[in-house]
Amino acid sequence: EGQSFSEEEMGSELDVSIPGMVARLTKVREVNEKIFGRDPTMPYDGVLIVQADLATDFRLVRRIIASSNEAGWAKMKFVTQPAATGKPEGAE
Repeated sequence: EGQSFSEEEMGSELDVSIPGMVARLTKVREVNEKIFGRDPTMPYDGVLIVQADLATDFRLVRRIIASSNEAGWAKMKFVTQPAATGKPEGAE
């Protein structure tokens, strides 16, 4: 599910990670571990899906990756949105 963050949660652009995102992802991981259990000798097995388009600044994507890792998420999938091309379908 998509999430948005306030300016305060985003922290400074100089931060390596996004503090609000780290906090939320840590809570999600902890709840999932309680529900589904977890072998403490293994890393968390959850998968995070990151969606972006060409307009997304890669510095933000790097902060998202760092935040995810800091919160204990090692597996990520990236979904990109295709760039708009020419006329909409069916247009003349």
